[in-house]
Amino acid sequence: MTHAASFAASAPSDPVPPADGNLTVGEALRLALEHERAGRLSPAEMLAAAIVDAVPQHADALALLAALRLRRAGGEIGREEARTLLARAVANAGADAPFFANVGSLLRRAGAMGWALAVQRRALALDPVFAVAWFNLGNSLSDGSDAQPQPAARAYSHAARLLPNHPDPHCRQGDLLLSLGDPGAAAVCFTAAVQLTPEALPARLGLGDALRAQGRGNAALAVCRVALAVQPDSAAALTLLGALLVDDGRPDAVVAGVAVLRRLAGLCPDDAVGRLALGEALTRLADGAERDSADSALRVALALRPADPRSLRVLGGECFAREDEAGATRWHRRAVALARSAHGAGRVAALRVESSSRATGAAHRTLAPARAMAVDTGTTRWGEITYRLPETFLTRVEEGRVHPHHFTVEAAAGALVVDGLHAYSRSSLTMLPHIVHHHPAAVDGLGERLLVDLPHAVQRVEEEAILLGGDGNFAHGVLDWASKLCVLERFPELAGLPVLVSAALRPAVVELFGLLGLSADRLIRVEPGVMLSCRRLWVPSLTHQFQYMAPEHLAFLRDRLGLPTESRGGVAGGGRRLFLSRAMAGHRGLVNEAEVAGLLAEAGFERYVPDGRSMAEQIAVFREAEAIVAPVGGGTAAVVFAPPGTRVIELTHERCVLPQYAILCALLKQPYQQIVGTAVRNRGVLAFDWDFRAPLDAVAAMLRPLNGSDAHR
Repeated sequence: MTHAASFAASAPSDPVPPADGNLTVGEALRLALEHERAGRLSPAEMLAAAIVDAVPQHADALALLAALRLRRAGGEIGREEARTLLARAVANAGADAPFFANVGSLLRRAGAMGWALAVQRRALALDPVFAVAWFNLGNSLSDGSDAQPQPAARAYSHAARLLPNHPDPHCRQGDLLLSLGDPGAAAVCFTAAVQLTPEALPARLGLGDALRAQGRGNAALAVCRVALAVQPDSAAALTLLGALLVDDGRPDAVVAGVAVLRRLAGLCPDDAVGRLALGEALTRLADGAERDSADSALRVALALRPADPRSLRVLGGECFAREDEAGATRWHRRAVALARSAHGAGRVAALRVESSSRATGAAHRTLAPARAMAVDTGTTRWGEITYRLPETFLTRVEEGRVHPHHFTVEAAAGALVVDGLHAYSRSSLTMLPHIVHHHPAAVDGLGERLLVDLPHAVQRVEEEAILLGGDGNFAHGVLDWASKLCVLERFPELAGLPVLVSAALRPAVVELFGLLGLSADRLIRVEPGVMLSCRRLWVPSLTHQFQYMAPEHLAFLRDRLGLPTESRGGVAGGGRRLFLSRAMAGHRGLVNEAEVAGLLAEAGFERYVPDGRSMAEQIAVFREAEAIVAPVGGGTAAVVFAPPGTRVIELTHERCVLPQYAILCALLKQPYQQIVGTAVRNRGVLAFDWDFRAPLDAVAAMLRPLNGSDAHR
């Protein structure tokens, strides 16, 4: 069958309906296409309808008429008419891949997303190397509430390989990869598109966005300025330039960014994205007058795009910063309603973050006051690190609420106890799904507030209980949450009470708790997302904050497990050399693990996969370790079971250079070295979750002093 998309013959200048007998069906269809391409929709539709009346099974005419109805009528009526016509077209079509590719796109526009996917796949079954079908499949997969971004990116990748000189598949693939948190791969796609069409702004600005997401602000600025040289009044380029200047953070750069975005507001007063960027930039300025300007810009952005979730979220955050809690709640509820959440907004409340002593009063018992800690890491990078160990305490809360996900405690009168219970940074705290907005504390440490959206359903705990908490991370379980057992050891009178823990705890961590004296039969497992209401709750604190270890916890851990605290001379452990594999990890993977493992094998290292191993086995293996090479990740925490004198080499990347294991190893008297590689892609949700490549030359250099100890083996 010949299809409308392939017609190119000329037609008479005056349209004549087929019913007059002056045109054949083929001539009428060619003429209808000419009218459609020239924007003359009425005569095009008249001709297509006449063909369908004369030949009701004419698939090409049915498809063209559907396209014209979509363009003319719009709305649900036009989409319904188009779907009916396209059903007839598909039923009467032959085995022609271009036809099905075109019809799939029309079905997508008509809102029949599932059907569109089926038709696109039918086109590819007929012609697996038809590039347009791959591109259209990517479009269908990336649209709507049921979008499938990863399969869509793969479809665009196929299209890009089949159309190497066309920029669109590269750009669309780059957009998707950027949305999937892989700006490195997105930058590669946008660079390819820029090389094909250097003058095209979407590709160049996409590259700027990808570079910005990688934290490469200067490179993104250079790309943005080239775009502005091509088109000085480009709204998208000015928005990116303003955002990049604000990202810089220096006061003069933020002011310059605001000036750019104000210029954009004058040039394009109806540009919602630019108005939102201006509102966000103005919130960065401390000037009270600018806060009113920020509010105005955000309200204009919202008026231009009333259903934009980001505008609602930013405006709500600005209201919360100005202590307009009612306004913040109102905008949040609207955002939830627009998202059509099945459960809607829950209990939305503004809470004050308070210390345990202020929130619980006389029930609070201090075991050790906050104090400074200095640790010499023995490394060039970190040297001596001084940090603050928080107060260690036990408190009791009557009729308290335990918040989901992070096990902080809401006491009476809207006071939330966070410090001592939550191991991580405030930025991590605000990533939790039920926390809507966060207003930091003032210089005096007071005034910290949270707006939370908590579930209405509350699980009641009538029996007196202890709150321990936890999560699904092995390292946090061993190094952080287990430290609460160090505190509880001081209170043997509580030993018979049940203990509330996260149901996400790893089995190995539960096993460790048992080895430390907390038997599994005392545990009450709390599912993620569940809100608890507790009649009486005993709340032990952590002994430290994330990364910055307390020696008391390490001493408790090693004493209870019967591990040595001093080196016995000679080779540490049993002389085993371990390379910890992250091959099973979902993120922070070592992309050249096979090469690193091969290099280490020559020096006597064995590949060890800790995932799924029992705690007893891991302790037995690590207590025999002479040297450990570990890519950054939760499994590295097992160095805590290795003897003093064990050499520890951590492999990481430039986006995750942390002092955590330098401090831990120093306290354990384990020589430590950190090798920094190159981030490649991010499959996780956090800024440091990148997969990375370790530099083989640095790994080889690290092995030389170790190889000098082979005589001891």
